[in-house]
Amino acid sequence: MEEKILEFVEDLQADSYKEGISWKGFKVYIPEYKNNPVIGLPYVILVKGEEVRLSTTGESLDYLDYCLSQDKKTKMKELVLLAKTKEGYTKDTVMNIICICCSEQMYKSGYTSVQALEQAINFIKEGYSTKELYSELLKMTGDN
Repeated sequence: MEEKILEFVEDLQADSYKEGISWKGFKVYIPEYKNNPVIGLPYVILVKGEEVRLSTTGESLDYLDYCLSQDKKTKMKELVLLAKTKEGYTKDTVMNIICICCSEQMYKSGYTSVQALEQAINFIKEGYSTKELYSELLKMTGDN
């Protein structure tokens, strides 16, 4: 099996590979590049049982979307756990922060929800009050 994975790595002109997040019953291996790779779709190598194959265009995009949603869930969980340790951060406050971070307005301002959640986490770690945090998030959305 590894031999077949290495063939795909070579075909993609990658230098190595790493194991990714399992997806739809597949073990996933992600090509890694030491130098900048040729711009193109984020193909991954899919393994299920004895089958080893390269993802299709649609599967590549679906897997990327899946990974991004997993990142968002991880950041939301981190935010909730951190906020529980800080005074003034109620469940409602945390839900409002998540809503702002994942809003269309935040996206239109150039931030992904994961980036906005990371920034909110950093603000909390730096000791921002809820009022200060709301103010900073609104600045990020362009709503001062």
